[in-house]
Amino acid sequence: MTRTLAPSLIALVLAARVAGADVAPLAGEAKVQYDKGLRLYEAERYAESLPYFQKAYAASRAPEVISTLAQTERLTGQCALALVHYREFLATGIEQSPEGAAALQANVFECWQRLPAAETTAPCPAAPRMVVRDRTPFYRSIAALGLYTGAMGVGVGVAFLIKSSTTRDRANDASYSDDFDSLLDEATGQRRIGVTFLITGGVLAVGGLAYHLVAKRSAAPTTSVSFTGHSISIARAF
Repeated sequence: MTRTLAPSLIALVLAARVAGADVAPLAGEAKVQYDKGLRLYEAERYAESLPYFQKAYAASRAPEVISTLAQTERLTGQCALALVHYREFLATGIEQSPEGAAALQANVFECWQRLPAAETTAPCPAAPRMVVRDRTPFYRSIAALGLYTGAMGVGVGVAFLIKSSTTRDRANDASYSDDFDSLLDEATGQRRIGVTFLITGGVLAVGGLAYHLVAKRSAAPTTSVSFTGHSISIARAF
């Protein structure tokens, strides 16, 4: 079980914005209890921190309280409660970075896998669907590498073919047979190099384009977590 995803999500929540407005800082009893729990949590004393987070939750429904409570419940094996509070956290509409959303998704999926079958229909508050997609920027993909390398190969090939044509023209204008033979050999070599680069570059470019089209067609969320009125459903693409 991965236990290192929780702190990153807590940091995300502390810096997040809800529905376009700044998240109000914790205050009063909620902050006192939350800070006490957080010190224990950061020391990986999760069971000891849980009562403090429960008290903070009773005093405030701030996103960081809900999220940290859910994380602590997960880490102490209380997955049914954790899923309820994960869902409540999602219902706040808090904006997340891709990294934070992926961490949250992984934790929800882990909890769902550990939940006994008899508890999978436990009622939960309404919450939106959460989908996290794993996407690599095109310029860093294998397809882009193939296309860029192929284009460069085609360009070099065309340059050598043009140079070969120029050299052949010089051969035809040569006054001596030795010069003619030498320039003709040079033109032939340049042509071979040009054809090799042209073919190789074309294959790489076509291969990169084909890979991009296939990858784009098959792209799908690795995991989709959705909540209905009385259940949580998870679909995973392999």
